[in-house]
Amino acid sequence: VVAVARRAHDVDAAEQAGLAPGAGSGPRSARRAASWFGGGLAVLLLIGFALPEPLGLGERTSVNQPLADQIAAEEARQADIQRLLTALAANPEDPATLSDLADAYLAGGAPQDLQRAAVALQVLIAIDPDNASAYRRLITAYLSAGDLADARAATDSYRELVGDDDPDVPFFLGLIALRGGDSAEAVEQFDRFLELAPDDDRAPMIRSLRADAAGEL
Repeated sequence: VVAVARRAHDVDAAEQAGLAPGAGSGPRSARRAASWFGGGLAVLLLIGFALPEPLGLGERTSVNQPLADQIAAEEARQADIQRLLTALAANPEDPATLSDLADAYLAGGAPQDLQRAAVALQVLIAIDPDNASAYRRLITAYLSAGDLADARAATDSYRELVGDDDPDVPFFLGLIALRGGDSAEAVEQFDRFLELAPDDDRAPMIRSLRADAAGEL
Protein backbone atom coordinates (compact mmCIF):
# COMPACT_ATOMS: atom_id res chain seq x y z
CA VAL A 1 0.00 0.00 0.00
CA VAL A 2 2.87 2.35 0.79
CA ALA A 3 4.30 1.65 -2.65
CA VAL A 4 0.96 2.59 -4.21
CA ALA A 5 0.94 5.81 -2.24
CA ARG A 6 4.49 6.66 -3.27
CA ARG A 7 3.66 6.14 -6.94
CA ALA A 8 0.78 8.53 -6.40
CA HIS A 9 3.33 11.27 -5.75
CA ASP A 10 3.68 11.65 -9.52
CA VAL A 11 -0.09 12.00 -9.97
CA ASP A 12 -2.41 14.79 -8.91
CA ALA A 13 -2.21 14.62 -5.11
CA ALA A 14 -5.82 15.75 -4.81
CA GLU A 15 -6.99 12.60 -6.53
CA GLN A 16 -4.43 9.96 -5.66
CA ALA A 17 -3.19 10.57 -2.09
CA GLY A 18 -2.77 7.24 -0.27
CA LEU A 19 -3.86 6.84 3.34
CA ALA A 20 -2.58 3.41 4.25
CA PRO A 21 -2.28 1.87 7.71
CA GLY A 22 -0.16 -1.17 8.27
CA ALA A 23 -1.83 -4.49 7.57
CA GLY A 24 -3.91 -5.72 10.46
CA SER A 25 -3.22 -2.66 12.60
CA GLY A 26 -5.58 -0.21 14.28
CA PRO A 27 -7.93 -0.38 17.26
CA ARG A 28 -11.42 -1.76 17.29
CA SER A 29 -12.96 1.66 16.63
CA ALA A 30 -10.93 2.13 13.45
CA ARG A 31 -12.00 -1.25 12.11
CA ARG A 32 -15.65 -0.82 13.07
CA ALA A 33 -15.82 2.68 11.60
CA ALA A 34 -15.12 1.34 8.09
CA SER A 35 -18.81 0.49 7.74
CA TRP A 36 -19.60 4.23 7.84
CA PHE A 37 -18.25 4.58 4.29
CA GLY A 38 -20.12 1.62 2.75
CA GLY A 39 -17.42 0.46 0.32
CA GLY A 40 -14.93 -0.44 3.04
CA LEU A 41 -12.10 1.51 4.58
CA ALA A 42 -9.36 -0.46 2.83
CA VAL A 43 -10.68 0.36 -0.63
CA LEU A 44 -11.05 4.03 0.21
CA LEU A 45 -7.53 4.17 1.59
CA LEU A 46 -6.12 2.62 -1.57
CA ILE A 47 -7.93 4.75 -4.13
CA GLY A 48 -7.79 7.98 -2.12
CA PHE A 49 -10.32 10.73 -2.39
CA ALA A 50 -11.09 12.97 -5.36
CA LEU A 51 -11.24 16.39 -3.81
CA PRO A 52 -14.06 18.70 -4.89
CA GLU A 53 -13.32 21.84 -6.82
CA PRO A 54 -13.02 24.97 -4.65
CA LEU A 55 -16.66 25.74 -5.45
CA GLY A 56 -15.73 28.56 -7.80
CA LEU A 57 -14.72 30.69 -4.86
CA GLY A 58 -12.29 32.71 -6.93
CA GLU A 59 -15.05 33.65 -9.34
CA ARG A 60 -17.63 34.74 -6.79
CA THR A 61 -18.24 38.40 -6.15
CA SER A 62 -17.37 39.67 -2.70
CA VAL A 63 -20.49 41.37 -1.37
CA ASN A 64 -18.92 42.55 1.89
CA GLN A 65 -15.75 42.14 3.92
CA PRO A 66 -16.98 39.28 6.13
CA LEU A 67 -17.95 37.35 3.02
CA ALA A 68 -14.61 38.13 1.40
CA ASP A 69 -12.83 36.91 4.52
CA GLN A 70 -14.87 33.71 4.50
CA ILE A 71 -14.04 33.07 0.85
CA ALA A 72 -10.35 33.73 1.45
CA ALA A 73 -10.34 31.38 4.45
CA GLU A 74 -11.92 28.58 2.43
CA GLU A 75 -9.47 29.08 -0.41
CA ALA A 76 -6.62 28.89 2.10
CA ARG A 77 -8.08 25.72 3.62
CA GLN A 78 -8.32 24.06 0.21
CA ALA A 79 -4.73 25.07 -0.59
CA ASP A 80 -3.60 23.67 2.76
CA ILE A 81 -5.37 20.38 2.03
CA GLN A 82 -3.67 20.15 -1.36
CA ARG A 83 -0.27 20.79 0.25
CA LEU A 84 -0.85 18.17 2.93
CA LEU A 85 -2.06 15.56 0.43
CA THR A 86 1.08 16.09 -1.62
CA ALA A 87 3.22 15.66 1.49
CA LEU A 88 1.25 12.56 2.48
CA ALA A 89 1.76 10.98 -0.93
CA ALA A 90 5.51 11.26 -0.37
CA ASN A 91 5.30 9.91 3.20
CA PRO A 92 1.99 8.08 3.82
CA GLU A 93 2.76 7.26 7.45
CA ASP A 94 3.79 10.67 8.74
CA PRO A 95 1.74 11.30 11.91
CA ALA A 96 2.12 15.09 11.82
CA THR A 97 0.84 15.31 8.25
CA LEU A 98 -2.11 13.02 9.00
CA SER A 99 -2.98 15.07 12.08
CA ASP A 100 -2.80 18.38 10.20
CA LEU A 101 -4.83 16.95 7.32
CA ALA A 102 -7.54 15.76 9.71
CA ASP A 103 -7.69 19.23 11.28
CA ALA A 104 -7.97 20.86 7.85
CA TYR A 105 -10.88 18.61 6.96
CA LEU A 106 -12.58 19.10 10.34
CA ALA A 107 -12.42 22.86 9.79
CA GLY A 108 -14.75 22.43 6.81
CA GLY A 109 -17.58 20.64 8.57
CA ALA A 110 -19.30 19.37 5.40
CA PRO A 111 -20.22 15.65 5.32
CA GLN A 112 -17.42 14.81 2.90
CA ASP A 113 -14.96 16.76 5.06
CA LEU A 114 -16.02 14.79 8.12
CA GLN A 115 -15.61 11.49 6.26
CA ARG A 116 -12.11 12.39 5.11
CA ALA A 117 -11.15 13.64 8.56
CA ALA A 118 -12.33 10.33 10.05
CA VAL A 119 -10.24 8.33 7.59
CA ALA A 120 -7.13 10.39 8.33
CA LEU A 121 -7.69 9.99 12.07
CA GLN A 122 -8.27 6.23 11.79
CA VAL A 123 -4.95 5.86 9.99
CA LEU A 124 -3.26 8.12 12.55
CA ILE A 125 -4.58 5.89 15.34
CA ALA A 126 -3.37 2.80 13.49
CA ILE A 127 0.11 4.33 13.33
CA ASP A 128 0.01 5.85 16.83
CA PRO A 129 -2.46 3.81 18.95
CA ASP A 130 -1.80 5.92 22.07
CA ASN A 131 -2.74 9.22 20.43
CA ALA A 132 -5.55 10.39 22.70
CA SER A 133 -6.06 13.59 20.70
CA ALA A 134 -6.74 11.57 17.55
CA TYR A 135 -9.44 9.61 19.38
CA ARG A 136 -11.10 12.79 20.66
CA ARG A 137 -11.13 14.31 17.19
CA LEU A 138 -12.45 11.08 15.68
CA ILE A 139 -15.32 10.99 18.18
CA THR A 140 -16.03 14.65 17.43
CA ALA A 141 -16.13 13.92 13.69
CA TYR A 142 -18.65 11.11 14.24
CA LEU A 143 -20.79 13.27 16.52
CA SER A 144 -20.76 16.11 14.00
CA ALA A 145 -21.87 13.67 11.31
CA GLY A 146 -24.64 12.26 13.52
CA ASP A 147 -23.03 8.80 13.53
CA LEU A 148 -23.79 7.88 17.13
CA ALA A 149 -22.96 4.17 16.81
CA ASP A 150 -19.40 4.79 15.69
CA ALA A 151 -19.04 7.70 18.11
CA ARG A 152 -19.89 5.27 20.93
CA ALA A 153 -17.51 2.61 19.61
CA ALA A 154 -14.67 5.13 19.34
CA THR A 155 -15.45 6.42 22.86
CA ASP A 156 -15.29 2.88 24.24
CA SER A 157 -11.86 2.43 22.66
CA TYR A 158 -10.79 5.82 23.98
CA ARG A 159 -11.89 4.79 27.48
CA GLU A 160 -9.72 1.67 27.21
CA LEU A 161 -6.78 3.96 26.50
CA VAL A 162 -7.30 6.67 29.15
CA GLY A 163 -9.39 4.98 31.84
CA ASP A 164 -12.72 5.83 33.45
CA ASP A 165 -11.46 8.89 35.30
CA ASP A 166 -10.75 10.93 32.20
CA PRO A 167 -13.50 13.61 32.06
CA ASP A 168 -13.70 13.38 28.28
CA VAL A 169 -15.20 9.90 28.59
CA PRO A 170 -18.44 11.01 30.34
CA PHE A 171 -18.37 14.21 28.27
CA PHE A 172 -18.66 12.26 25.03
CA LEU A 173 -20.94 9.57 26.45
CA GLY A 174 -23.30 12.27 27.72
CA LEU A 175 -23.47 13.96 24.34
CA ILE A 176 -24.05 10.63 22.60
CA ALA A 177 -26.83 9.72 25.03
CA LEU A 178 -28.45 13.15 24.72
CA ARG A 179 -28.48 13.05 20.94
CA GLY A 180 -29.75 9.49 21.05
CA GLY A 181 -32.72 10.49 23.21
CA ASP A 182 -31.58 8.76 26.42
CA SER A 183 -32.01 11.63 28.87
CA ALA A 184 -31.41 9.54 31.99
CA GLU A 185 -28.07 8.29 30.69
CA ALA A 186 -27.14 11.81 29.58
CA VAL A 187 -27.80 13.20 33.07
CA GLU A 188 -25.75 10.43 34.65
CA GLN A 189 -22.80 11.02 32.36
CA PHE A 190 -22.97 14.80 32.70
CA ASP A 191 -23.00 14.45 36.50
CA ARG A 192 -19.91 12.27 36.25
CA PHE A 193 -18.18 14.85 34.06
CA LEU A 194 -18.98 17.66 36.51
CA GLU A 195 -17.71 15.52 39.37
CA LEU A 196 -14.40 14.92 37.59
CA ALA A 197 -13.91 18.39 36.10
CA PRO A 198 -16.07 21.02 37.84
CA ASP A 199 -13.79 23.85 36.71
CA ASP A 200 -13.45 22.71 33.10
CA ASP A 201 -14.18 25.38 30.49
CA ARG A 202 -16.97 23.14 29.18
CA ALA A 203 -18.67 22.85 32.58
CA PRO A 204 -21.17 25.73 32.03
CA MET A 205 -22.28 24.17 28.75
CA ILE A 206 -22.61 20.75 30.36
CA ARG A 207 -24.64 22.16 33.24
CA SER A 208 -27.04 23.70 30.73
CA LEU A 209 -27.30 20.46 28.75
CA ARG A 210 -27.83 18.51 31.96
CA ALA A 211 -30.66 20.81 33.02
CA ASP A 212 -32.22 20.42 29.58
CA ALA A 213 -31.91 16.61 29.74
CA ALA A 214 -33.41 16.60 33.24
CA GLY A 215 -36.35 18.73 32.10
CA GLU A 216 -35.32 21.69 34.23
CA LEU A 217 -35.31 24.23 31.40
